[in-house]
Amino acid sequence: MAANELTPEEIKKQKRREYYRARPLSPEQRERRKENVRRFRVKHPEYAAESRARFRKENPEIEKKRTRAWYETHKELTKQRAAAARARNRSKIDPSRRIRLLVLSAKGRAKKAGRDFDEAIHSLALAPPTACPCCQREIDYTRRGVRGKWNSASLDRFNSAKGYVAGNVRIICTRCNTLKNNASVEELEAVVAYMRRG
Repeated sequence: MAANELTPEEIKKQKRREYYRARPLSPEQRERRKENVRRFRVKHPEYAAESRARFRKENPEIEKKRTRAWYETHKELTKQRAAAARARNRSKIDPSRRIRLLVLSAKGRAKKAGRDFDEAIHSLALAPPTACPCCQREIDYTRRGVRGKWNSASLDRFNSAKGYVAGNVRIICTRCNTLKNNASVEELEAVVAYMRRG
């Protein structure tokens, strides 16, 4: 007998399983079957978890449809859970950790762009500012600067022509950093004059 060949007893069980799955059931029978399945999962959690994982692996399209259907039915619950998870994550992130992450990200960008990078800027994490030195808006260290989260922390190269070196890197809010970008003082003054003229 081959290693993957079923025994007569396994074939018999498989046929019986297929028969019961294909058999039409009344609403009462369906509820009874669901209750039996729930009891079995509670009694045998490890087997149930293994069975679910195997089904997901063998039937990715079915699992995708089920997940989508569940989300459409429980949108509000999903949003509430996501909001609770974000709140928990905010409480775990401290300013120093966020700055270290920003510095590491800047190190990767500097290497990719061929800019100078000074390890001394890691010292920025020792004294994180509570407010943006540009607009005085309170800096939020728990969020990333995307999708309107303008008060999140960001690393600014005061002189865009230089790299991430000591004395040229400061922590400001994402809003100010986005407005400043790589513009010169003269360019920003010209924009301000234009806006004031209306």
